[in-house]
Amino acid sequence: MKHSFVMRQRPTLVLLGILAIASGITYGHAFWLDNSIIIAIFALMAISVGLCYGQAGILSMATAGFASVGAFGTAILTTRYGLSPYIGLVFAVLAPMLLAYPIARALTRLSPMPLSMATFLLSGILEIAVREGGDFTGGYIGLSGIPRLSIAETAQGMHFVAWGFVLLALFLCINLMHSSRGRAINTARHDPLRATADGVAVPHLLASTFAVSAAIAGVAGWLYAHHLTYMGP
Repeated sequence: MKHSFVMRQRPTLVLLGILAIASGITYGHAFWLDNSIIIAIFALMAISVGLCYGQAGILSMATAGFASVGAFGTAILTTRYGLSPYIGLVFAVLAPMLLAYPIARALTRLSPMPLSMATFLLSGILEIAVREGGDFTGGYIGLSGIPRLSIAETAQGMHFVAWGFVLLALFLCINLMHSSRGRAINTARHDPLRATADGVAVPHLLASTFAVSAAIAGVAGWLYAHHLTYMGP
């Protein structure tokens, strides 16, 4: 049992070891810490894409759009309404999920090419909404004064927080894909008819996977906003 867990989580453990070494090398070096944080944010987005396309077979071009929902959502909540960044985190997780699920239910019946174009259109709509949102979204000027996280006011702290989210997302995704639900996702990807015959609600399963990947992208956007403390179109 313990051996199988270690083997299953080997990518997470390898990444943890690399981070332990890298954290010592980058300690006190602002330039490398900043780059490390940006890499962690994009690693989260890569995990989002990997879950959505690599596992569920949904070619989504809306990952950046969902990240922007998380980023601008927390920026608006913290700068316009004075709410805590951690309220912004809840929004960054829930809003992309609630947006992604109904859209995916409608789109997962499409063939791959129309599906990818539909998600590309969604990303474009989100970008237009940000640009044309006026003072509310910052419009073409953007939003400044986004507060840093209280647990990560320094670059070193943000480095650990960002990579902590990467490790958590990787750990959860690996556990998911080795569960019965993960096996159902793979079956639905390769043979939807067989999955349906096995009693799997394929549209719901794929839509919920798409929603989880959108939530991961939203967290990446949340980290991006509180790291840069400014969001522009």
